Amino acid sequence: MRTCCITSNKTDMVIHFLKNFPQESIRNELFARIYLQIPSIRLELKLSDDHVRMIQKLPSFMDKITHNLITSFMYVETNGPSVSSQQFLYWSDALLKIASEHPLLFIRQLPMIPAILRSKVNIHYDIFKSLNLLKIFTKLLNILNLLRPWLWNRNVKDVKHLLDLYMDMFISYYQLPRQQDSNHELQSMIVQFLHLIDDWNKHDSELSSHWIQMHRNDFIELSAAYPNELNYFHSIMSGIPLPDETQMVKASQDYRSLEMKLKSPARLSNEIIATTLSDINRLVDKYPLLGENFLVRISCFIF
Repeated sequence: MRTCCITSNKTDMVIHFLKNFPQESIRNELFARIYLQIPSIRLELKLSDDHVRMIQKLPSFMDKITHNLITSFMYVETNGPSVSSQQFLYWSDALLKIASEHPLLFIRQLPMIPAILRSKVNIHYDIFKSLNLLKIFTKLLNILNLLRPWLWNRNVKDVKHLLDLYMDMFISYYQLPRQQDSNHELQSMIVQFLHLIDDWNKHDSELSSHWIQMHRNDFIELSAAYPNELNYFHSIMSGIPLPDETQMVKASQDYRSLEMKLKSPARLSNEIIATTLSDINRLVDKYPLLGENFLVRISCFIF
């Protein structure tokens, strides 16, 4: 499709026609085909798996742009001058914008990422950081979060290879030579990664469970290294959904309120204790991630 002479008025006219086209399957397919060449029309429709598959296979106007941006973003020069911070931010912001506005067009380029970064996760950690790779992995994880839920569509290829890459990176660098403590620079990224896996599990528990089982030993190893995140790891390995951040804050506040009530120096009536324990039971069922630690804390003054 030649796009050089297409004006916004012509595009609006076509979109208006398609929106009023009676046959939904044909309308959606035409929308998808036009979108590949004119991404500005956006995709405001529910796509079937067939349409997602088509968008992943047919050529797109954005392919060269996205490919070049990803290549520049992940550029690592071991012997020449390093990329400036300003240039790196420009590339990462551009990719974030594409991922946010056109996730299906960004996803088309996913297979190239593990191919570029695979050999970079076994070098010395100081070199890894000096080559800007820690920032690249951090920014890339932010981008992956923007690609949800399309990221989990079964027509999207090589997502598991990308997740494998992150696990390899975590295992390679969570424990550094001559350091007793675990690498704290990875901690927030690991938590964000676990939330990404949790989102996958919510959308496709079959494939995610299989992948988690394959990496079970890695998860156990990381959970031992980061005990503060132990419940996150346990939830992921057991398939229990993680609460979102808002739920986590609310649950923490509720648990704290109940804990203070039970710690009150005033003698509590049996009725108040029973009501409080009932509330605790309800919260533990709703927020098992926090419940285990909470029950351990209060057991000393309940039993």
